[in-house]
Amino acid sequence: RQHHEERELQHEQNLSRDGPYFRAIGDVRVEHLQVPRQLEPPHRRDHAERVVLLAERDREILARNPEGHALRRIQEREREKHGVGRASHRRDGTIFPVVSTTGYAIAFLLIGCGSGLVTSNSPPHDAAVLDALPVVDAAPLDPGRVTLLQDNSCYPFGLALSVQYVYYTCAATGSVNRVPKLGGATEVLATGRPHPHRIAVANGVVAWGEYGGPPYFLDGAVVTIPVTGGTPSVIASNLRRVADVVWDAGELYFLENGTFTDHYFADGELHKSVNGAVTSLATNLDYPARIALDATNAYVALDYAGSIVTCARAGCGGVAKTLAKGFDQPWGVAVLGPSLYFTESRGGRVLVMPTAGGAMKELEVSRGLPGEIVLNGSEMFWTEELTREVNRSGLDGGTFDTVSYVDQLPSALAVDSSGVFFADEHSGLIVRLPR
Repeated sequence: RQHHEERELQHEQNLSRDGPYFRAIGDVRVEHLQVPRQLEPPHRRDHAERVVLLAERDREILARNPEGHALRRIQEREREKHGVGRASHRRDGTIFPVVSTTGYAIAFLLIGCGSGLVTSNSPPHDAAVLDALPVVDAAPLDPGRVTLLQDNSCYPFGLALSVQYVYYTCAATGSVNRVPKLGGATEVLATGRPHPHRIAVANGVVAWGEYGGPPYFLDGAVVTIPVTGGTPSVIASNLRRVADVVWDAGELYFLENGTFTDHYFADGELHKSVNGAVTSLATNLDYPARIALDATNAYVALDYAGSIVTCARAGCGGVAKTLAKGFDQPWGVAVLGPSLYFTESRGGRVLVMPTAGGAMKELEVSRGLPGEIVLNGSEMFWTEELTREVNRSGLDGGTFDTVSYVDQLPSALAVDSSGVFFADEHSGLIVRLPR
């Protein structure tokens, strides 16, 4: 571990700010993902730990599925061969095309099992693409096909769905955009925004949160705009890293991570906005990450505190109630009826508990750092950072299947009856998978 840390410090000084690079550990070649300095979350995990975990994962893959491991090696060689380009192959060596909606490249998609960790017979989709090929006529848009909706490196951090469109933020370019769900031309709704992050859409209005600018990100904001574009309206300003935004019944809820200067102050907040009037519901939250809502309460995962807390939507006197604690970096939260689902990122679990508190049930165990979680119908979907997967299971857990491999780092997830949508923070991909 000490050796890896020393090498990490040595390499960081010479690396570009946002490029992926490879590291050899023993006989395993591991891709290391580096985040742009200005976009790094303050809870960025130790690089050496990530490399070690990835190496352990790949050794397990090799033991379970040599063919899948060989496929990963083929992909790495293609990446080296094409520079920034990324290639994809089927296990049988064929190329599988999907719809590219950007007009700059033809995209290819891998259909194959790859990791060896899938517990379902249905094959996952690998959203790796080969860049900069000549433009060709795209196939007709088809809801039964996998669709590449966006493929430039803009660091998409948020996704939101309306009936017809996917709305997304680009932190690197400072833009808020939308694209038809089945593919088509991208429309830019707003530009020049300081690191737009999470996004929500309801009743003809798009809302997003902004981290603000470095070094301390003290000028974040919550901004709205009509779904068709126009002049952005700032709902709240001088915020400290807006971590999440959620619409429900005409009310907009959002989180501030808190103050980071020379140290962290554990002063995050939960806010509510109704018709532009902002109310602080709960204060002194220890790095809040995500919000979920039911008809009466808001539920928040506190990353640093390792707890799940709740506050009534009508107010809780500024003090959130702790429902459960003792977790290792809880992150995503979702509510369905009387049940609250959440991911424990470093703990590697997906769990469920009553919204009123009480006994918890462990639904899935993962070594992949589970993050975002979405419930839809009788299924739950979640992302995994280390294994770079989007997974699906029933609401009671048990056997799960990997619906997609992500090229580099999953950053957002959205699901409705029209498909499963995910964003890849580092490669800039936004992909739709048929249900």
